Amino acid sequence: MVPQGVIETIQSFASWTIVALIAFLVFLVILGLLNAVYVIFLTLRSRSARLDGGEHANAPLPKGIISIYSYLHLLADILLVIVGVELIETLLAFLNRESPKEYLTGVLGAALVALARRIIVFFNPEAANPHVAEMYAYAALVTALAVAFAVIQHFG
Repeated sequence: MVPQGVIETIQSFASWTIVALIAFLVFLVILGLLNAVYVIFLTLRSRSARLDGGEHANAPLPKGIISIYSYLHLLADILLVIVGVELIETLLAFLNRESPKEYLTGVLGAALVALARRIIVFFNPEAANPHVAEMYAYAALVTALAVAFAVIQHFG
């Protein structure tokens, strides 16, 4: 069907992509940590100036190195690549067809990552207020995927 060399090349590509994604996530976590420390420092400094009644008494709260909106979109972009890698692994499992459980678990994993990405972008604190109906729809989707995963793990 598909030559073994092609499958091995795809598996190698997926493995190197995962390593790169881990490196990006480490960078993103470090950036988030630095951002949090910076905002805490500025907040405490401006808080003490506000308590003293100084010139910063009515100043807005400080912003970080990177906005929350930008940080969430960086995370969402990384999750989008993870969805692609999950789909590659799912298709490889489908080609092997050794275990339908692995294939179905891969499909559910890709769906959960895609849904998590959408939820992260949806609950952006700098965007307009989310609709309540959409929040219930996302909750129902997560529940349905979790139940499907549990059923596959139990009966698969």
